[in-house]
Amino acid sequence: MNKFISIIIPMYNLEAYISDCVRSVLEQTYPYFEVLLIDDGSEDHTWEQCIKMQEQDNRIRIFRQDRKGVSCARNRGMDEALGEYLVFLDGDDMLHPAFLEETLKRACQTGAEMVSCGFFKISTENVQKEISSNFPDGFSGYWTSMSAEQVKDCFYGCIYLGLNMVTCKLIKRNLIESNEKVYRFIPGISLGEDTLFMYELVRKGFCMELTDVRAYLYRMHSESATHKWDNFIKEGKDPF
Repeated sequence: MNKFISIIIPMYNLEAYISDCVRSVLEQTYPYFEVLLIDDGSEDHTWEQCIKMQEQDNRIRIFRQDRKGVSCARNRGMDEALGEYLVFLDGDDMLHPAFLEETLKRACQTGAEMVSCGFFKISTENVQKEISSNFPDGFSGYWTSMSAEQVKDCFYGCIYLGLNMVTCKLIKRNLIESNEKVYRFIPGISLGEDTLFMYELVRKGFCMELTDVRAYLYRMHSESATHKWDNFIKEGKDPF
């Protein structure tokens, strides 16, 4: 099961959070991965932190670009990635220590092109206090196998299984990049860009494994994309 995984982390002005995010990757129980940090024109000390982290661990690769938005940052990560599998992780979020090992194990066992997990949200003030109690010690939970048709039915029927999010998932590179088509995020969109990306993948069709284990932590703060999206939905606005 020695598959190489690329973890793509876009970031903008995340000096307060990026160290926690990267640490959650470096502490993974599965060792064969690279971390791609894409600094999207940060104006704080995010880039300096990236340099220090790269100097301490050679699995980290860092890239800097002018401010272009999260879509372009993720696209840059995919262009640079070397892995057979991809994971999209936001720079203020964190992964369960066994996320890579368990999702990859399931992908290899079933042949699924995407493996998805549950998630939880914690305000940034309570992250350090609550993370240990929210991330389970093990990774035991229910697994559901979904065919391509079932995935489409759930997505088009608005049955919420996290299918609108590109995070919380291990995705096989061949699903995104093949001889037929290379999928990328649409530049200029900063909210809902992952929903459009997932829509294209759902149209193409893929089998998915889904677990109820909450192995992804969304850190909620005033500038987080998840926080902004939740506010759009509550206010009945169109994020596009």
